[in-house]
Amino acid sequence: MLDRTPQTHSTSGFSSTRTACLLCPQPYLDSLPGVCSMIEMLAEKGVTVDVFSTCLPQYPAPRFDHPRVRLFLHNWEKPDASRRRRLPVFLYLARQARRQAPRGGYGTCIGLDPSGFIAAVLASCRTKARIAYLSLELYPQNEKLSLRQQLVKHAERLLSHRVDVLIAQCTRRGAFLARELSFPKQKLAVWPNAPRGRAQRCRSTLLRDRLGIPHSRLLVLHAGMIGKGAQSLDVARAASAWSLDATLVFQTRSAAQNNPEAREVLAVAEKPSGRVALNDTPWPRRLLEEVVSSADVGLAWYAPEGKNIELIGLSSGKLAQYLKCGLPVIVNEPLAWLVSRYNFGICVHSPREIERALQTVLANRAEFSRNALRCFDEQFALDRYFPTLWHMLFPDGRNGPRQPQ
Repeated sequence: MLDRTPQTHSTSGFSSTRTACLLCPQPYLDSLPGVCSMIEMLAEKGVTVDVFSTCLPQYPAPRFDHPRVRLFLHNWEKPDASRRRRLPVFLYLARQARRQAPRGGYGTCIGLDPSGFIAAVLASCRTKARIAYLSLELYPQNEKLSLRQQLVKHAERLLSHRVDVLIAQCTRRGAFLARELSFPKQKLAVWPNAPRGRAQRCRSTLLRDRLGIPHSRLLVLHAGMIGKGAQSLDVARAASAWSLDATLVFQTRSAAQNNPEAREVLAVAEKPSGRVALNDTPWPRRLLEEVVSSADVGLAWYAPEGKNIELIGLSSGKLAQYLKCGLPVIVNEPLAWLVSRYNFGICVHSPREIERALQTVLANRAEFSRNALRCFDEQFALDRYFPTLWHMLFPDGRNGPRQPQ
């Protein structure tokens, strides 16, 4: 069954030249600040945006208050959805987009990652829609991929000629993907994975109050994914031995009951030292800034494996949120270049080095905080990128017809 949020409006009378659809096969749209911000900013410019996505109980459901945004969610785990499970999710979303499209089709179709891009191509068949491919994850063809990833990657290459705009989260990721797809760089747009607004330092007690952490204790926040890709268990074990009066809080983006590594982190958090805590209840996007502002230091840690992490850059949503709130940040190698350029924290190479880095942060907290704010405003602030993205998606302020292939 297709579930709709209450914020809906009729498409009757809409011109396809000022409408767009965004197809997101992932069930965690609410934890993608850059994508949600793009939807809201397009709506504020007068574009009617239909969003097609999936949802699962362990992730917060997205919400958009703007009247020009319609949200269509499908719960892929509902018992009555068993018949539809035989249909790949990208085909299902493409079919729903075609059913909801205004007369003449959407003016622009935006697809997230390879499967969303394929859905966008299918949704735009026999229309003059412009097609945008919004890349979140990189799947390099020379790295080990699952059979499904190989098939999707093959389809991505076959359909790359249909792309009018390739949207990447930073220039380095965009250049890499353009090479993979033999795609002209002049059609590349940059859109960081960041929340809206300018950076500013503010204080909150939301997370401390939820977990009962004393206000006198240093709170170090590890937001986002818990798993091998973030070396979460190694980081938790190192933190459990800290002598510093500090607590490392793991804040998940999804309920952790089905995550084996999260359960292992929870076992560490239950030790009496109080050095590690886990909040496995995800917060909705509208509260994330208040959650992050509860912390004193942010931790952005990635297992340095593969091109997707090597080029993490402006695609790190947790880093963007830390910087926007003016937190000093401790990182490891994948983000070393950004710390070196802006001096908003410390780069270390092993989880065992984090405690020593915290002592350096405490001695330079004010300077690191100022630099964090500056880094966000110069690198992540979406207002810097929106004019270019707008003119690429909507030439002359409206959707233009596709050029003949």
